[in-house]
Amino acid sequence: MSLIIAKNIKISGMATTVPELSSIEAFESFLEVKVRRSPFEQTSSDLAFDAGQRIIENKGLDLDQVGALLFISRTPDYRSPNTAAVLQGRLGLSIDCACYDINKGSNGFQTGLVTAASILNAINKKYALVLFGDTPSKFNHEQTYFSKIDSDAGSAVLLEKVGEEHLEISSFHQSFGERFRDFAVPKGGFRGYNPSILFDSTDKDNFNLVFEREKIQGFLKSNLEKFKDEVEDFFPENSTRVFHSQLPLLGCTNQHESSLFVIKEFGNTYCSNIPLQLEFFAKQKSSGGNFAFSCVSFGEGLELSFIGFSIDALDILPTHVSNEFFEDFRVNHDM
Repeated sequence: MSLIIAKNIKISGMATTVPELSSIEAFESFLEVKVRRSPFEQTSSDLAFDAGQRIIENKGLDLDQVGALLFISRTPDYRSPNTAAVLQGRLGLSIDCACYDINKGSNGFQTGLVTAASILNAINKKYALVLFGDTPSKFNHEQTYFSKIDSDAGSAVLLEKVGEEHLEISSFHQSFGERFRDFAVPKGGFRGYNPSILFDSTDKDNFNLVFEREKIQGFLKSNLEKFKDEVEDFFPENSTRVFHSQLPLLGCTNQHESSLFVIKEFGNTYCSNIPLQLEFFAKQKSSGGNFAFSCVSFGEGLELSFIGFSIDALDILPTHVSNEFFEDFRVNHDM
């Protein structure tokens, strides 16, 4: 297992934005879940933009010091250009800001943070901004396990370069790519694309989400405990353990109060699930103070991810509700 450590980097801001409540759905006969699905023209980047803008305003950020912008999503706005480049312009960041998209879902939080931290350590700027967004409501996945409770959300995390040697972000990832077919959206790209056959992007069957529940549960039963044992020594001291809510819902780890609360209030939000759980803990420290977290997620790939870090509770902003969307270059769903 590869250990990634980024030193002298701290998380100095975090925020999440969700659409308005759409419905209340029953899940497995024991949960009532508040599902939030974005309007037709609102995309994952719109939700992430709102979260990022709130951090910028809250911190009074010098935009010229933001040296990297990463956008983490399975549901980007366009096939081209990369959504991060569009968000750089929308947020008014410097033209010197490096912009990257990463295709990740449930384990995107870990990947985005450790990638941005590594970039920040290598450049001459003070900040990196990581934006996360997913709109699973745009998929056709009515027959999958989580279909009734999948919800749209966007999050943002601000990373800051500091001089304190003890501050670090540690991360592990394991990939099992031979199992990718168990959890995937296989259509909509260019493998098997035939230009002589019209691809109808308004047909949800062309965006089927495959979720092989029994195979995934078998995978997690075989690999999750071993993964947790391997990363145990790298959990920050006295850290709060946070598991992506998909894991307890699949019966693969104990249900935690934060996980249950977030699923009930916001649904299954993929890469925003961890930020929403961290806000749950931050509300318990209204006067502020550092929290150390050890976060474990499972996602498409198939992949297992861990990240450990600290954050001041006051740097986690309250969740915001928004249905606003970017009107200057609307997404064309009829292409």
